[in-house]
Amino acid sequence: MLEAQRERWPLWLPVMLGVGIGVYFALRFEPPLWSGWVGAAVFAGIAWRAAARGRTLAFLGAVAVTTLAVGFALAGARTWWLAAPVLDREIGPVTVTGQVARVEPTERGRRVTLERLTIPRLSPDRVPRAVRVALYGTEPDVRPGDWLEVRAELSPPPPPAMPGAFDFQRQSYFQGLGGVGFAYGAPTVVGGAPDAGADSLAFAWERGRTAISERILRHEAGETGAVTAALMMGERGAIPEDVLEAMRASGLAHLLAISGLHVGLVAGIVFFAVRALGALVPPL
Repeated sequence: MLEAQRERWPLWLPVMLGVGIGVYFALRFEPPLWSGWVGAAVFAGIAWRAAARGRTLAFLGAVAVTTLAVGFALAGARTWWLAAPVLDREIGPVTVTGQVARVEPTERGRRVTLERLTIPRLSPDRVPRAVRVALYGTEPDVRPGDWLEVRAELSPPPPPAMPGAFDFQRQSYFQGLGGVGFAYGAPTVVGGAPDAGADSLAFAWERGRTAISERILRHEAGETGAVTAALMMGERGAIPEDVLEAMRASGLAHLLAISGLHVGLVAGIVFFAVRALGALVPPL
């Protein structure tokens, strides 16, 4: 039976890799970084010995556990690599200075992600890599790459509201967000984006995305514009909560999850594929 399925054995490798990642995140404690790699090395040796002796069942079991251990180790390595300071308490009002990495439209204004932060009340080793601050209103004009100074109230990312609910705290960790909050009054733009280097290209890309979202919302006011911006650019912050609930209830919320870049990629591939096929048929 196993030999008959030989061609399908590799299909289980990504499954076991995912199981290992799931086991890591299911733990209630942080395991040593080396544990997964040691386990993978041990069972890889067992798999090699089993293969040398022609013991198929033992070989498959050892390979499965090895792959599981690799998934476990990769999840731990990723968590370690993204480690950054996180606020342990609420602070504010406090003056926050940082560079705008992203601007997202919301129902009541904008939400900006700030990096390269300076927060006077915190020592440099406790300053988060990034924070997300809600700005109320549309003045002044803020673009990715600008340096911003704002008076804000900051707090740690909140944990799940109930067991099994969406874990914003975990998502924030892997996004590098060490705090969230809101601004008191309008921010002050204290500097512009760089004019050269890799950063300037990244900020130019984000500025383009922001400009397209704002143009959509300007020409399509209300719910229509908010949903259009979400489908085109993946910016869901401006969608009213009642519209989100209606989409969830109707089973259409997945359209927002696969929007933005995915829709653009599919549309581009289809466009160029149809154009190329049409070019092969001169009468068309």
